[in-house]
Amino acid sequence: MTQRITDHYQLDGEVPFVDVLIDEDNLLFVDMLAIRLSSGPEPYRATAIAAADSFLAEITGCVLDGSRAATARGRDLLAGFREPWETRFGMSEIGFFGRGGASSIGVSIWEAISTDLQALVEVGMLRRLEHLPVFVEGLGADICSDVTTRVIYAALAEFTREMMVAYPELQREVVEVRAKMWDSSRGEWAYRSVTLPAPEGRALLLVPKQWGRRNPLVTAPRFHNVTALGFVQEAESRYSPTTKQLIKTPKHELARRSDLRPVHESNIRLTLHALQGQADLLDVFDAYVSAWLRDQERVA
Repeated sequence: MTQRITDHYQLDGEVPFVDVLIDEDNLLFVDMLAIRLSSGPEPYRATAIAAADSFLAEITGCVLDGSRAATARGRDLLAGFREPWETRFGMSEIGFFGRGGASSIGVSIWEAISTDLQALVEVGMLRRLEHLPVFVEGLGADICSDVTTRVIYAALAEFTREMMVAYPELQREVVEVRAKMWDSSRGEWAYRSVTLPAPEGRALLLVPKQWGRRNPLVTAPRFHNVTALGFVQEAESRYSPTTKQLIKTPKHELARRSDLRPVHESNIRLTLHALQGQADLLDVFDAYVSAWLRDQERVA
């Protein structure tokens, strides 16, 4: 019978980490925007944000450099995103152990950033890791979660270590793992040995409660429907000559227009167009999501 962490270790009451099933994936995803908007826990939240921002800054810096050496470095930094299965997050049909995850997605990310997204990089629009799915086709929730987890692995490992002190039961079964993680201070990948709980002999990396979501906050369709089409709606609004009322084209009609498709291409084009009028659609979108999330938390 599949058990959750609290069942396996017989922990009573609420715990500050996601109480996942230990023998299978849990259809949950590590969400970088949720981390950024969360209230903690500190210092792990700050460490995770620093890692994500440092990593993307290093990649975009390679794009801006443009030299052969920088291109090789950018490709190398994005290579080999093997899935960090220790969290039990993601989507596998059977179990969780040994899946490939985002092993080749780095190549696709580099190709997109250095070609289709180069204009966004040059104007400084691509600053946050969680915005990549808005513009890069094929970056679904599972892959984004894998990439994010690998980049912020150090923060998750430190959080897990604190939880092992707070809940000594987690030390009943442990294993040492040599894990790949981003080193923000050096701007490089590093391999470090970490001691993790090992229910039934398999390493477990704990995730703070607010950091895991079933539905990611940032998706290309959500940005397109809420923010990009909202920008077009406002830009094309007009006053009726007879009633003097402001007329806006409904978003569902805009969504059918061929010049506003495909979604990813449209997101890139409209984001750049809005910037000409000093409007940062990514900031607008993040503000919308932040307000939406606060409303959801109040209802809950």
